[in-house]
Amino acid sequence: MENKWDMFKKVACWMMAAAVVGLVLDFIFVSDKNFRLNMLVFCLSLLIVSLVEYIKCKRMLGSEEKMKADRIRINDERNVQIRTKATESTFNTLSLLICLAVLVFGFIDDKIFFTLTAFILLLNAVYFAFVLYYRKKF
Repeated sequence: MENKWDMFKKVACWMMAAAVVGLVLDFIFVSDKNFRLNMLVFCLSLLIVSLVEYIKCKRMLGSEEKMKADRIRINDERNVQIRTKATESTFNTLSLLICLAVLVFGFIDDKIFFTLTAFILLLNAVYFAFVLYYRKKF
């Protein structure tokens, strides 16, 4: 079985390749300056994130002690519970904020209102799909 860090390293390499291809396509095909700037910022951000991940994976693969410490850190029951609780709290808080934004934009702008409403419907559909999956699994 392939090591998790080897997989992350490959993903980081593919992200770097995608960023470079995006930058090249941006300069060849895009004529709108605002869109070009947005694309440039996105591709450079992707490139920076992928480089950081690549360096992190390279360091992790270089030391068996670091890999062992990482496995312990990830699989520690306390850390798993903290991540689960933080994820749950984040989801609930963001769902509430998006619902409040829907109420506010219902009075201000129809396009944003309908976009946020569609996003809430998608969010709930994904949430219930995971609930059904985990009920079946456990």
